[in-house]
Amino acid sequence: MTKKNYIVIIFLLFGFIKSYSQTDISFFNQSYQIQSEDSGKIFLKIDNTNFFKNNEYFGQVTDGYTAIGFHITPQIEYVLNPKLKISGGLHLLKYSGKDDFTKSIPILSIQYKPIKNLNLILGNIYGSTNHNVIEPIFEFERYLNNYIENGIQFLWDSKNIHADLWLDWEQYILQGDPFQEKFNVGLSSQINLFKLSDKIDLIFDFQNIVRHEGGQLNSNSSFISTLFNNATGLSLNYYLKNSYISSIKLTPYYVSYQDLSPTKRQMYIDGNAVYTTLEFLSSNYSLFLGYWYSEQYITPLGNPLFESISRTRWWVDNPVREMLMAKISYQKNIFNGVNLAFRVETYSNLLSGNMDYSYGLILTFNDRFLLR
Repeated sequence: MTKKNYIVIIFLLFGFIKSYSQTDISFFNQSYQIQSEDSGKIFLKIDNTNFFKNNEYFGQVTDGYTAIGFHITPQIEYVLNPKLKISGGLHLLKYSGKDDFTKSIPILSIQYKPIKNLNLILGNIYGSTNHNVIEPIFEFERYLNNYIENGIQFLWDSKNIHADLWLDWEQYILQGDPFQEKFNVGLSSQINLFKLSDKIDLIFDFQNIVRHEGGQLNSNSSFISTLFNNATGLSLNYYLKNSYISSIKLTPYYVSYQDLSPTKRQMYIDGNAVYTTLEFLSSNYSLFLGYWYSEQYITPLGNPLFESISRTRWWVDNPVREMLMAKISYQKNIFNGVNLAFRVETYSNLLSGNMDYSYGLILTFNDRFLLR
């Protein structure tokens, strides 16, 4: 790592010394609970994100780029009773500098709560950051460019267990289509193992994602691909509840990759990694520190900086990757339903001495208006 890289990291860490916390992706999550007091009501729901994100990536693994634009999802939401909700609308994604919308997707969702702790969603599901999956498996960038997920989802939320099991069907095929079907199956679960006191608890974190590309109906000659990623970790949480730091979270993960395809076409058929994160949380600020060491790791939906291969350059081969990460974010509710977030992220390659970084500004508007 060069002297310049050290200076940048030190500036990031000490320039925000009063704002210890993590890169809190939960800031972007949607609430999925059906409120009993909304029964029989019809709402207009507006879900909007305006974003600027600049990725300064300099290695051969992936290319840097700048994304400026917005996505907006207006919906009509009808809460029939405390167990059933129907919503439908349109999702639009627009990048600055392009005259047309990149995505224009009609959406429809039915949410049913058969028992106290279980929600079943068919159609447009609660995706992206709501899955609560780590970056080496499921990158944050999908919140900006793949916000809409459609399929089926089971959400379990009780005192000691939170689980999200979902199927996201990205691409459907008909007979003779010249492309493959694509879908993702995921499981994200957090189990409260024990609570030592009001200040300390231990949580078991288990995450899986399977990415499949194939199908029997298409005329595409590409091979069937099924890739599997897993992360297993233990989170130790320490709650301070003071004006500077609300909590500290330490999580070591074991991360793995496997190629489950009938015909292996990837450069590596399996790989593994260790991923240790230290997060400091406060009400508005967040600091995230991370260490990554991997061998022969591939992740089709994760951040490409963690991979041993390149998705665009076939000759790139980095079987061993070792990185340090430092991320700082600031998030604030500036008006009812309006939230502002600023993020700075650094990825320092310990083997080459290079440092990639990104920064972004995100403004969200998420609110409902009673129609009748």
